[in-house]
Amino acid sequence: MGRLENKVAIVTGGASGIGEQIVDLFCKEGAIVIAADINEEALKKAEQKENVYGIKLNVASDEEWENVAKEVKDRFGKIDVLVNNAGISSEKTYKDINLEDWQKMLAINGFGPFAGIKHVAPYMAEQKSGSIVNILLIQRKSDKDLTIILLLKELYVPFQKQLQHNLEKVV
Repeated sequence: MGRLENKVAIVTGGASGIGEQIVDLFCKEGAIVIAADINEEALKKAEQKENVYGIKLNVASDEEWENVAKEVKDRFGKIDVLVNNAGISSEKTYKDINLEDWQKMLAINGFGPFAGIKHVAPYMAEQKSGSIVNILLIQRKSDKDLTIILLLKELYVPFQKQLQHNLEKVV
């Protein structure tokens, strides 16, 4: 029996990269895994795996998060694990990033995990158990990414600590 036997997990960015590896590991450990991703082609490949269900999700959409959380809860009866893994960076240096680039990174890397927690945590509170894992982009493609990654991390860490404090009271 695996460590995640009969657990239901949502993994954002679960159709490729680190997310796909998390999905594979969770499956090996016995979980039912929902690979939530915006990349529909990659989702088709992910769905070929045993105990993997692909769901299209733009993590920057509050409405899509609400629908996905409800769909998973309705279909599987619970949500045990949320892994907020989806994220993006920029190939541009900080001098070349414009407002649109910045807003997109904040929407996906900042609002995305928040929206996931906002819509999944109430189900975990209802069942009085659950685990949430937030992964901030830890792999950079080039040194150009470093400034943006560090800035996003500095913005994210206090938010995560406060969120953890609040969730410990209800879950």
